[in-house]
Amino acid sequence: MTAESSKNLRLFASVIHEVRAPLHAILGLAELLVDSNLAPVESELASSIKQQATAMQLVVDDLLDLSRIDAGKLELIISPVSPRSLLRDVVTTFTTDAAAKGLDLSTVIDDEVPLAVRADGHRIRQVLVNLVSNAIKYTDTGSVTVRTSIGSESRLRFVVTDTGPGIDAEHLPKLFAAFEQTNVNHQHSGTGLGLSITSQLVELMGGEITVASSPTGSAFTVDLPVEPARRQQDLQEVAAPATTGATILVVDDTEVNRLVARSQLERLGHHPVLASGGEEGLALLLNEKFDLVLMDWHMPGLDGLSVIRRFLAKVEAGEVTDPPPIVMMTASVSDWARDECLGTGASGFLAKPVSLQDLDTCLSEWIKPSNELETEQSSDGLSADRSVIDQSVIDRLVDDLGGRGLVSQAIDVLLSEAATRRLELASPDLEIARRAAHTLKSTTLMFGALKLGGLLESLEDLLGKGPVDDGGLDEINRELDAAVAQLQKIKSDLDEEERATR
Repeated sequence: MTAESSKNLRLFASVIHEVRAPLHAILGLAELLVDSNLAPVESELASSIKQQATAMQLVVDDLLDLSRIDAGKLELIISPVSPRSLLRDVVTTFTTDAAAKGLDLSTVIDDEVPLAVRADGHRIRQVLVNLVSNAIKYTDTGSVTVRTSIGSESRLRFVVTDTGPGIDAEHLPKLFAAFEQTNVNHQHSGTGLGLSITSQLVELMGGEITVASSPTGSAFTVDLPVEPARRQQDLQEVAAPATTGATILVVDDTEVNRLVARSQLERLGHHPVLASGGEEGLALLLNEKFDLVLMDWHMPGLDGLSVIRRFLAKVEAGEVTDPPPIVMMTASVSDWARDECLGTGASGFLAKPVSLQDLDTCLSEWIKPSNELETEQSSDGLSADRSVIDQSVIDRLVDDLGGRGLVSQAIDVLLSEAATRRLELASPDLEIARRAAHTLKSTTLMFGALKLGGLLESLEDLLGKGPVDDGGLDEINRELDAAVAQLQKIKSDLDEEERATR
């Protein structure tokens, strides 16, 4: 990249920063208003503000990413990703938009989709957001469906299908070109950037995007290569339980940004402490204990990076022990800005505008639960260790399946199937045993039995090579006994809670 190109990129990033800063406040306040108890008319107005601010954010992000891609500055960040959670979060973002048009927005997730993979979750989310947004925009009646499956060569496949008017054959060749629109009219207009950015992001991730269209609708298919999760380590990370009650310092010189951050943190169950500038923030950091710090960068006087430098100097001198992670929450979103923040000593980087979901995801990464896992004794004398089943996975299933009763029924099915699969694991027919290990692995991971799932995955691999000794099966049977005991307890609790709500 030439010096002139680098200069232009920095200038463009500065302009984007000036746009993103007020957009963060608008989107954050609108999000809080939508979730508050407003009268119908005011609630509809707040929803419209949020919808338009979200649309503006997409345009700003598309422009910034286009400049990064052109400059060769867009890099992938690989980390554990839960495809199920990611897809659910994306669809939740557009639930209101779909409902406003009377569209049925739904997801289909194949059983073979793993609980966790390693990929750039942010870029996958961006691809899906663009595709789902487009599908809703151009569909006036019917439905939009997002399906996730495992394609060939262990690729993660997403298919976004709509019942819109379709795309004319003559427009398909230029569909992914920047600033091209296939349906330009007063109802459906835009920059024409979304699909171009989507295509380039998919290509950057080593994937492929295709489209099939007819007068009854369109289907966009994205195939992405992903790395397998590092078994229990990554599975625990993506299924980490939500943490509440943390004390979080917010350092920002803008009053409205402090208001948004305080309201968002309180909504998530945390305790915010506010500082209106770098000097005040540094004083609080040196004299009080915090679980995490959200730090703005550009502030008059002592800016965010200077606060970090001075604070870390105190840490290195031994004057401060157990320092909290410091996350830069800034509208400066270029790669060089991220590198500068992280190079200075920031633990993380959160780009404005920050949604409630973005903030919750960030906090769950840096703040670990402080409560110790309980160990209970089940009625049959088996130890029902709370660490055997990750309760947060059960909680998510309750949300995903729409109620405790359905999860209770699903646990019944699992317990019945587990008894059959246990016998098959010891079968002299290696193929029967391997299939049993595979099936039991998938179902137990679905219900949060992370350690058991990891053991079964190892067994499945070993059975593909030959017989295994009884020692490996003994460990699996012990873990399976503990998981069954805990699931029986969870089922009992779910049934009791369901009866209490009737």
